[in-house]
Amino acid sequence: MSVPHEIHESAVSPGPAVIHRLLALVSGRGGLFATIAAFAVFVSVQTIRQHRALETRAFDLGVFESVLWNTVHGRFFWSPLVLERHLGQHSSFILLTILPIYAAAPRPETLLAVQAVLLGLAAWPLFLIAERLLRSRPQALLVAVLYLLHPAIGSAAFYDFHELAFAPLLFFFAYWFHLANRPVVFWTFVALLLLVKEDLSLVIIGFGLSCLIARQWQRGAGLLLAGVAAYVIFVHVVIAGFSHPGQSFGWYYEGLVPAGAPPSALLQAVWSDPARVMALVVQREKIKYVVQLTAPLCFFSFFTLQGAVLMAYGFAMSLLATREPVYTIGFQYALHVVPYAFVGALLALVRFWPGPSARALGVTRRTVLCLWALAAAVFCVKYGMVGAPGRHFHAGFRHVNLSISPDAQERYREVREMAARIPVDASVTASETLVPHVARRQELATLRYAIGAPGAEYEIFFVLKSELGEWVTRFPAVFAERSHRRVADGKYTVMYQRR
Repeated sequence: MSVPHEIHESAVSPGPAVIHRLLALVSGRGGLFATIAAFAVFVSVQTIRQHRALETRAFDLGVFESVLWNTVHGRFFWSPLVLERHLGQHSSFILLTILPIYAAAPRPETLLAVQAVLLGLAAWPLFLIAERLLRSRPQALLVAVLYLLHPAIGSAAFYDFHELAFAPLLFFFAYWFHLANRPVVFWTFVALLLLVKEDLSLVIIGFGLSCLIARQWQRGAGLLLAGVAAYVIFVHVVIAGFSHPGQSFGWYYEGLVPAGAPPSALLQAVWSDPARVMALVVQREKIKYVVQLTAPLCFFSFFTLQGAVLMAYGFAMSLLATREPVYTIGFQYALHVVPYAFVGALLALVRFWPGPSARALGVTRRTVLCLWALAAAVFCVKYGMVGAPGRHFHAGFRHVNLSISPDAQERYREVREMAARIPVDASVTASETLVPHVARRQELATLRYAIGAPGAEYEIFFVLKSELGEWVTRFPAVFAERSHRRVADGKYTVMYQRR
């Protein structure tokens, strides 16, 4: 009996079968988790190096570490940097999920590594969503990789630490279990997403509207009710209960509403003065921001009403803002758009490719994904963290240089040695770049906000010599050594102790 040619070839040479298995592994979940691990390790190492080069700040790495450290020590969500409980600003209860990790290793490096893992691990549920919608593992893997390479993801990872790093992972899991029709786990992830921050309630409302558009009436109504209820509880009960009287984030929108105005005033301003709103929205920098976030997805996110509704809150908060960080890609606010933009783009791929028009033109989904990958590569090289050695990209208020100079390494050694000399129970006022290195204490202030506050009288002043500048004249009693005396004088830093 003759042996078929293809079986005979396989028996003689197992090479093709081995190669096929390797390709299947690389293009499947094995390749996915290897990519996620590479992202998490690279970002963890590089952000920790940035921290040790004094490229992190009191706002926000110092704030979040002080919140977690004080919570571990029995002062629930207390932040000395704002002289109140963090819950008076944001309902970030999700931080409690990483409290055991931080308690085991209480240092800022822990938060930076956790953030890298959270942002990287979000590629897993996105892969599951793409695999289900596109019915192709290699294409799903490509989408997950494009998420990890999106400039906004890299920028958010390199800008200190923020609770919004939880949002992509939790939203993608919620959406995956929505598609899989597993209601118990779905609602669990919706609840976790609502615990990230008070304004995620508005994202959930958008999620509900997208379900109503898809005629998923029961789930859509449930999400709308959950979003509205969470907004009322977190904004009008939790934050209002812990914040100082008159405190408001209306200053983000000072071009539309007066300081101290409630959120409803913003809606009233949009309704009553549409011409002014349009003038704000079409500013050049804001159009650039929209392009930077959605062009790496070939603008597919706008192709369906569901995608546009999912992104609506993120773009509304950015385009109406008058504070530049809110509509700049280097900040964490982009995480209010990017995860929902990816789901919107996938919905567009499913709806239009393949479709009658696409088939008539001979445009396959694979071709469209190649265009998507090309656009993503261009924007990643232009604005992302992948590029030639020493290349800069934007994160927060600065351009990031991945190469750290020997001088920066020597400076960090001095900062670490100086910080180790400060007792943990001492009250400290420090340069904004030094605060994250001394944040584990009950009483802490930055030079910028110490004037007219308790920080002006704190026991220790720990200052970078390069940042002294105006502070010498604004704290004459300290730096003229009348109220404090100089107890340490290094090459880069100086320390004063109260007499």
